[in-house]
Amino acid sequence: MLPIKNIHVVVGQGDDAAMSTAVDLARRFGAHLTGLAVEEQPELTHYMDEARALVEARVAAAGERFESAARQSGIDFSAATVAVPVNGSIEEILKRCRLSDLVVIAKAQPSDHFLSELIRQLLLDSAAPLLIVPSGQEGEPNYDRAAIAWDGRPVAAHAIRSALPLLELAREVTILTVLGREESPPDSSDLTAHLARHNVTALHRYVPAVGSISDALLDFISTEGINWMTMGAFGHGRIRELIFGSPTRDMLTGASIPILMHH
Repeated sequence: MLPIKNIHVVVGQGDDAAMSTAVDLARRFGAHLTGLAVEEQPELTHYMDEARALVEARVAAAGERFESAARQSGIDFSAATVAVPVNGSIEEILKRCRLSDLVVIAKAQPSDHFLSELIRQLLLDSAAPLLIVPSGQEGEPNYDRAAIAWDGRPVAAHAIRSALPLLELAREVTILTVLGREESPPDSSDLTAHLARHNVTALHRYVPAVGSISDALLDFISTEGINWMTMGAFGHGRIRELIFGSPTRDMLTGASIPILMHH
């Protein structure tokens, strides 16, 4: 496990909940925080000049709020603006994030196709763990009650390694396995022992898949008051289709708490 010392946060997309979470984590871990003000640029036409000016003003204002919050918290930080043409490549964003210990980004609303695509590509191609923060998160971020979605697969283990510094902040950790109809449930003894060696005490819970896997996870989050969850970006099919597996897709759209994912 590597310590979290280099965090990136996407600003200018969604509200400021992701920014506040990133600033808080940088303060807790003594990490450098880079604020990436991501600006979607419409095509330059006579009719789009005004729309582009509005986008630039909105992103610039978000960048100023980031710098103000980072400066007030006393963390080490830097800021940059990255312009992305409509339907263009986000390679510049990916390059900046590939060496990041953690990338924080706002959860996409159903109508926000640009942010949805940005999350998809960051999961696939940045190589960094992604903490996706829903809008409307008020007050100081709370990491006390954490859940781990565990199916015994390598992608789940990979996400847990990335999440260990955050898991060490938690007061209560639940390893959550959704029982399928055909597969035998995975053993968690090695996982609980591994977590214990990092001073993380965890309880393994099994829940039935009454509906879908994501339904079971979302129901547990709601009824048990979980503050955040970590899970692998998993699914079925070819690797490029992996993060569009139903559980991952449904958690991205349905979760009301921050979700840490790693592909």
